[in-house]
Amino acid sequence: MLALQEAREALAREVAKALGGTVTRSTELVPLVAAGGRRLAETIVAEQDQPQAATSSMDGYCLRSADTAGASVESAVMLSVAGEQAAGTQISTLEPQTAQRIFTGGLLPHGADTVLIQEEAEVVEKTLRLTQEVPTGAWIRQKGKDFTKGETLLSEGQVLTPRALALAALANRSSVSVSERVQVAVLATGDELIAPASLASIPAHKVAASSRPALSVLLERLGAVSSFLPIAPDDKQTIAKAISTAAKSEANILLTCGGASVGDYDCLRPAIQLLCQIDSNLHWHEWFHKVAVRPGMPIFAGAIQRDKKTPLFVLGVPGNPVSSYVSCLLFLHPLLALIEGDSLPPLAFSLVRLAKPLAKQNGARHSFLRAQLESATSENGLPLVRVAEDQDSSLVKTLAQADYLVSRPPQHAAQPPGAIVEAINLENF
Repeated sequence: MLALQEAREALAREVAKALGGTVTRSTELVPLVAAGGRRLAETIVAEQDQPQAATSSMDGYCLRSADTAGASVESAVMLSVAGEQAAGTQISTLEPQTAQRIFTGGLLPHGADTVLIQEEAEVVEKTLRLTQEVPTGAWIRQKGKDFTKGETLLSEGQVLTPRALALAALANRSSVSVSERVQVAVLATGDELIAPASLASIPAHKVAASSRPALSVLLERLGAVSSFLPIAPDDKQTIAKAISTAAKSEANILLTCGGASVGDYDCLRPAIQLLCQIDSNLHWHEWFHKVAVRPGMPIFAGAIQRDKKTPLFVLGVPGNPVSSYVSCLLFLHPLLALIEGDSLPPLAFSLVRLAKPLAKQNGARHSFLRAQLESATSENGLPLVRVAEDQDSSLVKTLAQADYLVSRPPQHAAQPPGAIVEAINLENF
């Protein structure tokens, strides 16, 4: 059994080996509004300065600083107000000894070099009365303040967040070239599983396959495309046929839920071996089986080599929805990143404070405990969380109510109330 970090490092090492050290993915041009979460397949360089000319950052009056020389309470300077410069209008020219009304985003007129904000302006009958000098450059956004022509704005390979999309749009892009998304085929197995609402009521010996919708949304948030194979019973031949379907598809990953352990009805790994015996074009390489984590110990990973095609990476997670979800955060998330050519991403821990104690020392496995947010801020500004009393991996309601997964490394000491610990923020997923 591998420790968590050992298994994650093995994953990174084996994926790199299977891909031969290079990652080449097909690309497609998509509208900017449909590019969220996609990986950029080009570098976006600014073709113009932004802004293209000096603009006002506030509503007020633009003028020449030199025209305010000597202004004081005792000797006010009077400038006539002629015209206005609103955002979206062509640039005008400011005559000497005059001021112009200007609005936020309006182009600074030729001749103007400063702005007096509206709150500080005294205007009577189209005359601006100044009782102090106005410094040059006040309240002006200079040309190229945001970015300049030729500047790299977004780099190839980065994920297009809403913030990045806003920058691409400002650079006058309506579409971008993105990498083809990783395709994940999902196979749930188990004699006990039925599709939700396929029966008017669920018999006691059956259970709704609840992992499927959860994994569908999770995969979408992680930037992948999911497809779901029919639920397979605990039968080696049936499962082998389902895996064969995935192997013949364009899927990059086969994610299996259930049947990952070594019991009499755990058929996943034997089914893969059976398929590779039947089909000589397929070759199975298992990287590891069982990881010292709770929940999710019977995880396995490997690759099915396909002739003339990229490998079909296989990640097998427990069928229990809580275990499958946590296992995917720990292993599917990095697997997707590695296939895209990234290095192994670290576990994204944040610090939280415990509302109640963890009375016992943790055992030999790295545990991830479901916890609810009790207060967004507590002492030192850290979130205050309450770890659920019952961490049984069958309790899906506890997962649905959780905001964090509190991390407890092997042999982690008992913790008092108020202790600061690491946790995975589930809002990120």
